[in-house]
Amino acid sequence: MTLWDGQLKVSGNKIKRFTPINFWNPQQPLEQGSKNQLHWKSITTGGVTGAIIELQDTAAGTLEINTLQKNCKCKVKSIGLLPKTCKAGGLNKQIQIYRLPMKTQASKEFEFTVPLSKLQPGDNPIYIRMTQEDGHMAWSSPIYLVKR
Repeated sequence: MTLWDGQLKVSGNKIKRFTPINFWNPQQPLEQGSKNQLHWKSITTGGVTGAIIELQDTAAGTLEINTLQKNCKCKVKSIGLLPKTCKAGGLNKQIQIYRLPMKTQASKEFEFTVPLSKLQPGDNPIYIRMTQEDGHMAWSSPIYLVKR
């Protein structure tokens, strides 16, 4: 169990809207303290907690996240589709900051390529994990590749 109590501050910009992701305790919601600040109390046990935040200006200002585990800071204009990751030690504890892709259609298919350069002789179980926009995750059963 990991405590992530903290806050998010935006300097040089304003929070237009926000959507909490996996804040399940009704007594500890994600709350807006001002037009440029959110604060929360959160515990994770391997899952994802976060927020989708819409800013007044998509390229202005600085975003700062302060938690019990890690502090992160970045310029809003530097945030892209690939995550900015602030590692917090432990078993892959981290804060990720990224933009969501523009929604043009509700696609239910996804395709990707991953190099498999470290296969060992014999069975190699490959697992796929995906995280949806709402923070829910799904894992595949193992897909076995056999290297002779």
